[in-house]
Amino acid sequence: MAFGPMSVGSEGAFSLITDQTLTKENVAADAKAAGDALAKKFDKTGGTLSGPLKFPSIGKSATSRKIGWSGEEDGAEVYLQTDAAGRGTLIWNLLGAASGFSLALNGAVKSWFGRDGSFHGSVVGKAEAAGTADSATRAASAASADTAANATNAKSADLAKNATTAANVGGYSIQSRTSDPGAGSALTSGVVLLVYE
Repeated sequence: MAFGPMSVGSEGAFSLITDQTLTKENVAADAKAAGDALAKKFDKTGGTLSGPLKFPSIGKSATSRKIGWSGEEDGAEVYLQTDAAGRGTLIWNLLGAASGFSLALNGAVKSWFGRDGSFHGSVVGKAEAAGTADSATRAASAASADTAANATNAKSADLAKNATTAANVGGYSIQSRTSDPGAGSALTSGVVLLVYE
């Protein structure tokens, strides 16, 4: 039986030479060093990380290592994708027959994205700007929405094609009434008066 290299002490005693770095060939590994090294390994059955989980860096137009899940007919994976300029985008990729992915709170789904990219859920708040938006409902400002098709309830819809119940258009407040105030009547500055029957 081979025990590996040994040394002879000053009194003629033999001692086994061990490798505490765990890097040398044909040398017995130090038991404590081996145990300490194994303790730093993440158990496949699960555990708690004491530090960040990092993947190797990637270059331009590249895909990082992935975290993946699989079912019988579908799956999903998350990874980083970089473009030709090196800018990265986090990708949530659905596989097979996966129907979408959801955002949940304590297991209760609050909103979700379908496999076609459509969003299902509630949006709270108001947009500060809705450039080229098809619909800017209750936008705080649609002045920059040059090609907005609809800016319902917008406070300002200077360039919107359609500004239903807008507070002002082009800086003018719009008012309406069923009777003509008559020639020479005083009108409020900055008001567009619409008279209808």
